[in-house]
Amino acid sequence: MDIQDAFTPEAIDAAGTNVSDEEEQQVAAMARRVLSEGQISHNQEIVNICLLMFVAGRTHQSDRLRIPIYMSPGLISQFLEFLTTP
Repeated sequence: MDIQDAFTPEAIDAAGTNVSDEEEQQVAAMARRVLSEGQISHNQEIVNICLLMFVAGRTHQSDRLRIPIYMSPGLISQFLEFLTTP
């Protein structure tokens, strides 16, 4: 997906990468802290843009991270056993 497509509501909805209310508050607080520490003047509109950039970045990355792997229940069980064996 092109980075500009990651900003569209359709791409965000399809990827399921939007932030929930609690997560939105956490990301907004982090954005305010980073902007303040960088001595960058900001208002709620700037914080909202930071939220959009976060969601779009996550949407863009999710497109590259999805690799479908089809396994039977038995193979999944064996794979999980392999991962947990020291």
